[in-house]
Amino acid sequence: MKSQPLHPARSYTIKQWIILFFGIGCYILVNGMLFYLIGFVGNFGVPKAIDSGTSINLSLSIAINISLLLLFGLQHSIMARKSFKKRIEKWIPPALERSFFVLITVLVLVLLAWQWQPLPELVWSVQNLWLRIVVYLLFVVGWTTMLIATYLIDHYELFGVRQVLLHLQGYSLLPQIFKTPLLYQHVRHPMMLGFLIGFWATPDMSLGHLIFSLGMTLYILVGIFYEEKDLLQQFGREYIRYQCMVPRLIPSLKSFSQKKQLLEQNN
Repeated sequence: MKSQPLHPARSYTIKQWIILFFGIGCYILVNGMLFYLIGFVGNFGVPKAIDSGTSINLSLSIAINISLLLLFGLQHSIMARKSFKKRIEKWIPPALERSFFVLITVLVLVLLAWQWQPLPELVWSVQNLWLRIVVYLLFVVGWTTMLIATYLIDHYELFGVRQVLLHLQGYSLLPQIFKTPLLYQHVRHPMMLGFLIGFWATPDMSLGHLIFSLGMTLYILVGIFYEEKDLLQQFGREYIRYQCMVPRLIPSLKSFSQKKQLLEQNN
C-alpha cells in the first residue's frame, strides 16, 4: 500500500516505539490464534480442541456455545463498523485501530476455545478411507485458501503491522485502491470461502462442531452483507461492476476475462 508523509521523522519517540511493538505483538498473537483455530476445528495438535473435554448437560452446553458464538459475532460486527472506528480513534492512536481490533478478536477467540463445551455425539461420520482423505484434503485447501487470500490483498495491513511501521516513519496509509488479484477474480470473498471450507470439511462431524460451523457460517454471511455495503460506499460503480462479474462465494465456470468482456458488450 502506498503512503504519504505526515511529517519528516528524523528521530523516533518512545511513543512511536511503543505503538510499533504493540502492533507487532498483536500480529504475533493473531497468527498464533489462527493456527490454534485450525487445530481447534480439526481436532489435532492443540490442548483443547472442539470435541475434547468432558461434556456436561446438553441444554447448558448448547446455550454456552451459542453465547460464545454470539459474543464473537457481536464483537466482530461492532468493531468493524466505521462509526466504532471513529469513536475508538479518540482514545487510541489511529495507527493502532487495526491492532486493537486484532487484539480483542484474539481475546474473544481464546475465551471461545477455552469455554467451548464439547458435544461429541456424531451427526455424520465418513467411514471410507479414500473419502476421509478427500475430506482432509478439502480441510487443507480451505485453510490454505484463507491464508493465501490475506496475502493477495495486504496481509500486513489486514493485521495492523503496516500501519504501525508507517507511523514509526512518519507516514500514513493512502486510501485503498480497488484491485482483484488472482482468487478475487473468481469469488469476491475468497478468505471467507476458505474459512467456510475449513469449518465444514471434517469426516467426523460432531454436534458441537455442527453448532460451531452453523454459527460461524451465519456470521460470515451477515458480515459479507455489511462489508459489501461499505465497499459499495467506498468504490461505487467500480464495485457494482465487480459484483456483476464475480460471484460472492461460489466460483463461476466462466473466467474473469470472459465475464468482463460480456459485461462490456452489454454496456
